[in-house]
Amino acid sequence: MNTSYFRRPTRRKRAAAAVTAALAALALVALLPTAARAHYLWATVENGQVRFALLDDAATAPKPEFASYVAALSPRGDGAKTLTLGAPKDGARYAALPAGTGVVAAESVVGVRERGAAPYLLVYHPRGAASVAAAGAKSDAAAELRAARDGDTLVVTAWQGGWPVPAAEIWVQWPGEAAPTGYTADLKGEVRTPWKATTAAPGFVGVRVLVTEKKAGVHEGKTYAAVHRWATLTFPASPAAAEAKPFTRVLREAYGDKHEVVSNAAFNKTLFEGALTKPMLEVHLQQRALIHDAVHRILTAADPGEKTLPYGPEQKKLLTLLRADLTAMGSRWPTDAEARPATKAFLAELRASEAKGPYFALGVHHVYYGGTTNGGRSIGQKIADTLNISPTYYRDSDGYADYVARVNATVTDPAARAEMIRGGQAAYAYIIASMNEDVFKTASAAK
Repeated sequence: MNTSYFRRPTRRKRAAAAVTAALAALALVALLPTAARAHYLWATVENGQVRFALLDDAATAPKPEFASYVAALSPRGDGAKTLTLGAPKDGARYAALPAGTGVVAAESVVGVRERGAAPYLLVYHPRGAASVAAAGAKSDAAAELRAARDGDTLVVTAWQGGWPVPAAEIWVQWPGEAAPTGYTADLKGEVRTPWKATTAAPGFVGVRVLVTEKKAGVHEGKTYAAVHRWATLTFPASPAAAEAKPFTRVLREAYGDKHEVVSNAAFNKTLFEGALTKPMLEVHLQQRALIHDAVHRILTAADPGEKTLPYGPEQKKLLTLLRADLTAMGSRWPTDAEARPATKAFLAELRASEAKGPYFALGVHHVYYGGTTNGGRSIGQKIADTLNISPTYYRDSDGYADYVARVNATVTDPAARAEMIRGGQAAYAYIIASMNEDVFKTASAAK
């Protein structure tokens, strides 16, 4: 029998085989997906809204598969006011900011992780600031980063439970940098690094730090030996970015005192004096129905897939609620023949605007939607108190915060913004004229 196949390989052959195996292993590793990169929860403030997302760094795009990490957030702005986040969009969630809000923060308890020597509870503390000046504000968070500009120096401080964290490892990444730079904090929990806004690309400065607590406990049935808190902070690298006004604020300023003028219109005066009648209410709702119907037609024709305009299910719901209210009152949906003179003229203006696109109509919608979901609550309650009719149009309309965030994020073209401003101003002019008609001044005039 030939036994050559059972002879032991020579040393040279064994070495060659080892090299071949190593190269094969390296090739296999190259074919495998790369190891998952570390992710952190980031908050960024821009154009009057805050975005929360789990990201590699502040500059990367959100991913839908990470939506669960932002599902249970309750962010707070200046003055500890809780903000309402919209539904997840591509893995991120957004909230409109009240005027003057400079910084927004949240806390997310992720769960027990067992990487390393002992299990630990992972908690994220994202913080987003509208400017580096706002980034220096302090709070009572269990872990947070604060930042300030000192001439040509960026000063970042790590805090834990209201105390600075000496020797903390703080990572700073400027826009345009491929990776963050690590620094070790001094005894004051502070690092100082050159301010790079003159050389960095536009975007956000992203800062992160890990602070730990040797505190054992149990979370969702799992024990842990410590708490790991990842605090993140972002702010615009360019001071000009912080100074830019959200477009919705520009809209509000473009309307001047028109909101107050509407508040004193005849319809509202008669209503809050307790003298409004059902025929008056019917006229009011029917004229609104005609305007909503025209706006709806223009906006849905321009964006049937709901991809480019901030006119989605919550906004379209106004029309559904209004139709249901008129039916419940025993009234009918109006036709163009029932348009009063002011309404007829404004409908013609709306139709003519369509030649320039949908943004004039969106400006009209913006005024109606804001008045219905905000000030409309008190109007609806007074109608219920006076006539024992509770219009769902005023009571159940919602989604304004998410809508505002979408307006700021999507309406960026200067020509579109100009048309939206023009539409909003025209809407106010019509509403003032319509709500001051004689039909709303006395009960006898409504007959």
